[in-house]
Amino acid sequence: MPDIKFDDLSRTISSAAENVSRKTEMFLEIQKMKSRLHSAQRAVEKSYRELGELIYRRYDEGEGVDSELAVICEDIAQMKGVIEELTQELASKKGKKLCPVCQAEIARESIYCMRCGSKVTEEEKEVQKEE
Repeated sequence: MPDIKFDDLSRTISSAAENVSRKTEMFLEIQKMKSRLHSAQRAVEKSYRELGELIYRRYDEGEGVDSELAVICEDIAQMKGVIEELTQELASKKGKKLCPVCQAEIARESIYCMRCGSKVTEEEKEVQKEE
């Protein structure tokens, strides 16, 4: 039977446990840093989005924006028109219509929107029928 040195075994186990502990702490620290990094990146993306929406809102309200921004805003306005047309067409193909307030898909015969509660007027119903 081999000669087992319990002191060596004990030191080896202690060393391994310390190593695992250090690596776990480092892993947790890295994860915390990654989490803070992602939070900061999301905050910057949110700020960019808010900035873009603010610029577009000013453009849409007729306030002056420089020519570079105006070109981008015009593209956005065109794409919003395309999105609106496609959304209406898609709802129509499904046998539905869009709420005039929140743009949710609702049944053609609905009087009220199930999402926002807005009343769909007879005039809006006629516009939907013509399409």
